[in-house]
Amino acid sequence: SPSRGNPKPGPLGQDIYYFQEKYDKVIEDYTRYIRLVPDKADAYRILGMAYLKIRNYDKAIVNFDSAINMAPKMSAAYSYRAEALRLNYQLEGALQDATKAIAFNGDPRTIADAYKTRGKVYQELGEENLADNDFKKSIDLDPRFFIQLRQSGRYEKCGALRHDQYCFCAGFRTQNKSSQKRRVALDVLLSHRKSSCPLSP
Repeated sequence: SPSRGNPKPGPLGQDIYYFQEKYDKVIEDYTRYIRLVPDKADAYRILGMAYLKIRNYDKAIVNFDSAINMAPKMSAAYSYRAEALRLNYQLEGALQDATKAIAFNGDPRTIADAYKTRGKVYQELGEENLADNDFKKSIDLDPRFFIQLRQSGRYEKCGALRHDQYCFCAGFRTQNKSSQKRRVALDVLLSHRKSSCPLSP
């Protein structure tokens, strides 16, 4: 299932609904807002993310299209459209969009998501080495992705995490205590140090 989302504050505070997972409310409010202010690329991006969350991939893609038309170098719009395309079985387009998102060099979370999506596309295309390389790059940028790999069983193949990455995660774990989900993910990553698939030195 799609696990996207770090929208900037909405023009009328609708981001609160997003984080409360009230996606229908996000769609209702952003649709109304766009009627009043039709030239805000970020509003189309967030509307697309809400549609992505409820698995309406066609409408998600349409809104990401609008965001990209207004802001041709918006890395986040390409990254999330890539995921919508992948889930809509449009793998070639997903691959192109994820690659563009990476090239436009947005924020680390966006780029991590783009690598993750591209890795999943490569995996579906049978390009296992390319998939593993992208999954590792995604973990480098956002260690929380590791917990998903571990749950899928893929970390045995993709788990050659470097010692310096382990040290980064250990420090990150002790310095950042505000997010329960992040703490759980990093605890799993650190426990991997002692597992049957140890971190590479």
